[in-house]
Amino acid sequence: MHLRRIGAALTCGLLLSVPSAWAYRPYDSTDADVADDSEVEIEAGWREATFESDDERAAAAVFSFGMGHDREIVLEGEWQHSDSNTDSSLGDVGLFLKQIHRRGSLQGEPGMSVASECGVLIPTRSADSGPGGQCALIASKSNSVLSLHLNASIAFQTDHHWSNSLGLILEGPATWRVRPGLELLREDTAGERAELSMLIGAVWSSTEGLAFDLAYHHGLEPSGEPREWRVGMSWSR
Repeated sequence: MHLRRIGAALTCGLLLSVPSAWAYRPYDSTDADVADDSEVEIEAGWREATFESDDERAAAAVFSFGMGHDREIVLEGEWQHSDSNTDSSLGDVGLFLKQIHRRGSLQGEPGMSVASECGVLIPTRSADSGPGGQCALIASKSNSVLSLHLNASIAFQTDHHWSNSLGLILEGPATWRVRPGLELLREDTAGERAELSMLIGAVWSSTEGLAFDLAYHHGLEPSGEPREWRVGMSWSR
């Protein structure tokens, strides 16, 4: 992939932004926390996916801005290219508002953290029927040995099909410099069989505000697709 195309993809993601791209690197699900007031968070990632009949590469960017009052605005998008299609495209574009409804362990307080993330999905391809929408409910709990994040979401996609997903992340606590993680994800789109997949990865907190991640994502059933490697970074200030 050319550096110019990577730059264009990241710029579009920042100006626009699901099963989205990756709201909480390197996972498809997210956590029940938001950026602090006026804090900026930028995530960038690259993935290589292999399907039975095609290979796909993509660069993703996510921009989050803390609005205060336990809210943040999230913009994300993904530049995609597949071997079966000579044209590259921008996809999985969305604009979301994330809100904490119950402050808990992720905010340094007792109990479970609960949040929602809802917004609009923006059509970018000729096959899209129009704008869509997505809303997720997130619950997180963290202690000295384990962090757990449970996501349940429903979406009206830009092709105007309904879908829903259920995701569970298990990872080492934020105090660990290298945090291993496991994600189980079930995705169900109207008219198609539900897909179950698993991701195994790790996040390395290099310095304050900067982290790198590496993960392998594998479909379990019924299709066993995709087989996908992910690498990326997260930066905040």
